[in-house]
Amino acid sequence: MSLSFSTVLSILTSSDHRRPAVAPTAAQPKSIAITNDTTVFVVEIGTVEAFRSNQKIYNNKPNYAPSVVAAWKETVAIGAEVLWF
Repeated sequence: MSLSFSTVLSILTSSDHRRPAVAPTAAQPKSIAITNDTTVFVVEIGTVEAFRSNQKIYNNKPNYAPSVVAAWKETVAIGAEVLWF
């Protein structure tokens, strides 16, 4: 599986068949990760979204600034920007 992203998620499977995204992202993505069950997690400015089978299944607006996402098997970690003054 291969991914590309702008404000619309596009997924390319191993058979080279492009499946059109049915839900655009809320904002420009900053980071993207895929779990074993092909759930795609997207970190955007101020929000985290999850997509499975081209459907948005999760949306969260945390009280911190998410900046990066990583996935391993079924575990997802969201990183945040830390500002030191």
